[in-house]
This record gives sequence, structure tokens and C-alpha cells, in this order.
Amino acid sequence: MCLPIEPENLVYKRLTASGVVCPKPCWLYKYRVSANPFYRDVKPSGFIDIYTDWTDEEKAYDVSTLSYAYTSIGALAWSSTLLYSHTGNLCICGMKIKTWSDSGGITSMRVRLRKTGEDDTVFVGAPPTDGYKILEFDTAKRFDNLEVKFQGGFIGAPFEPRIYDITYKAVNQGLVVLYNGFTKADERIADIISGVKLSGNIVFRHPVSFNKSLYAHFQLQTDYAEFLYLPVS
Repeated sequence: MCLPIEPENLVYKRLTASGVVCPKPCWLYKYRVSANPFYRDVKPSGFIDIYTDWTDEEKAYDVSTLSYAYTSIGALAWSSTLLYSHTGNLCICGMKIKTWSDSGGITSMRVRLRKTGEDDTVFVGAPPTDGYKILEFDTAKRFDNLEVKFQGGFIGAPFEPRIYDITYKAVNQGLVVLYNGFTKADERIADIISGVKLSGNIVFRHPVSFNKSLYAHFQLQTDYAEFLYLPVS
């Protein structure tokens, strides 16, 4: 097959279950995958207390929102590094953190999503005195560990910051596996995963060739998938 420079007459196909997208050779240009339900609440699954300065770290993600992780900090000092980990390939659109800031004696909270080679600071500011800080993101984010730090004020030290609860607003993922043929027993070509709700289609960097036909197999929480392809005569 010869790839056209400017494809015309792209064909649109929507599937709500596994099935044949194109029954003949084709080039796949664009796709969109959506999951349902779209969001779910997820808790951290572990922690890394680098300097062992925190106590009861796991209580920030247990079933109770009354128990808490805590530490002690001095005037104008930042709390030591505490990281919360999770299982799986987590993708989030927001989160909420329930804290207690020692009756206002703690002046600042910093929330970072840490990933190998980069840190994403998603919040710096005054923490709730006793309640939830809710964060919403414009785009979905992936990360390895969550870091939460607190800074003490000038008067009244030492201070005791507490973390009662951490809950992520996770994006459910749909997975569609593409095969060069008519069943999932044929040649596996590509895996496509849903992300945040899309206003348009995701475009392959290079269109993908299917020299037999294009079959899509639904996995995970896939709700539907849409395709734009060019049949080859």
C-alpha cells in the first residue's frame, strides 16, 4: 500500500463493543476511546518517609477520616519529605487532602506530583485549618508519588501538621487493542488507551497500516471507540 500525502474521503466508524472497524486493508489516522464510568476515587497504597520524621503515615489513606499522619516542625521550617505511592498506572484529574494546620500556626502547604525527572507543583498556599483542600486539574496527570509538605509560622512553634485523608479523582481507562485481521487471534498491531474527555480525535503520529483488515477488541472500562480511517482499494 502507498500512503497518500493528503488523504481524502476518511471513513468514520463508531463501536460500542469489540468488532470489525474496516473489513479490508486500510490506514488508521485518528481514534478516540472513552471509558465509563469516567471517574473513580482512589487512595494511595503506600508511603516513603525518607527521614522517618512522620508518625502513622498510613492513616492518611485508611478507611477513617478521623485518624491522621502527623509530624512536628519548628518556626518557619518545612516538614520533612513524605511521599505517598500508588499501584498501577494512575491518571488523575484532581484530588482532595484533608488536613489540620495547628489552629492556623502552619502558614503554607505544598503539594507536588513527583515523577522521575520532573516535579509538578499543583498547589502552594495556606492549608485548610481543619478540612479538605480540593484540587482540580485542567488536564489529566500521571505521576509516581505524591509529596505533601507544610511550613510553620513564626509564633507558637513547634507545630503539628496532620494529614487525615488523601483521595485522588482518578480517570477510568478504556483499552482497545487493534488487530490486523478479523479476530483477536490475528496480528496485534497497537493498543490505544482512553484519557480525559476529548473534544477531538487523537491523531497517530504516523498513520497505522492494516494490510488485511482492522479489528478492535475492547478491554477495561471501554464505553465506546471512534475511528477515522482510509480504506485501500
